[in-house]
Amino acid sequence: IRFSIDKPNFRSPGGHWAWRGNIVQLGMQPWNWWRYRLEFSGPQQFKLLHPSPKKSVRMMPKSAVVVLRVHANGRLAEGEVTLKSISVINAKKDLMLFTEEVWFKVTQSENSARTAEQTAVSVATSIENLLLPAAARSPLGRRLARIQFVADLKGPLPKDMTRQGFDEWRQTGGLIDASWFNLVWGGFDLRGRGSVSIDKTIRPLGSITADIRGYSETMDALEYAGIMTGTSAAAIRMGMAVLAKPSPADGVDVLTVPLTARGGYLHA
Repeated sequence: IRFSIDKPNFRSPGGHWAWRGNIVQLGMQPWNWWRYRLEFSGPQQFKLLHPSPKKSVRMMPKSAVVVLRVHANGRLAEGEVTLKSISVINAKKDLMLFTEEVWFKVTQSENSARTAEQTAVSVATSIENLLLPAAARSPLGRRLARIQFVADLKGPLPKDMTRQGFDEWRQTGGLIDASWFNLVWGGFDLRGRGSVSIDKTIRPLGSITADIRGYSETMDALEYAGIMTGTSAAAIRMGMAVLAKPSPADGVDVLTVPLTARGGYLHA
């Protein structure tokens, strides 16, 4: 079963956002009433008008697909979004960001988590070939080849996004258990995992293990950009080389750094 909407054009009641597209198709299978697929064909334009039209930002993907699955009780079971060739443009029509693909997925159980051991929500996201604006001028270049994140949110979710809501989440043992994080930017390749919660003052509290590849190339880029002197870069490069170990998977030198967030500081 498939329904189509031609030239959709919607605006929020408060006028803070507007969406305009080409064709939207809603599809479902008669033998599976719990799964729905939304396909946005052709260019889409999502415009944020807040706080003022003069500061509007437009996000324009060439295509988008949304797949939703619900439990028998009506609760969302799974939501998956895939966006292709996304341009983010400001009011002056300057290109702020561009990325070839953004993928996001969220899953949750049929019933809400009641204890700290239970997973409330699982999230996963991937961004491929993110191009920064020319004004960024990063020593690692304008292109981020990959950003990936996979995590479980443990414990009952906060009732709201207030300080009290987060504090209640902390008291019930809530935490974010990240099984995978990956950032590839130029020669820099960071792969991490760990668990993070918050303390009484709503500051990060937890431990993370970071595996760093391409540290030598990163030092070269910082030295070439004038951020570090040749002597400093060489000393740091040498120290990292002593601590790094070859990966059993591909033999590439990997520097493993355990990190701890406590008291508002990040300790290595």
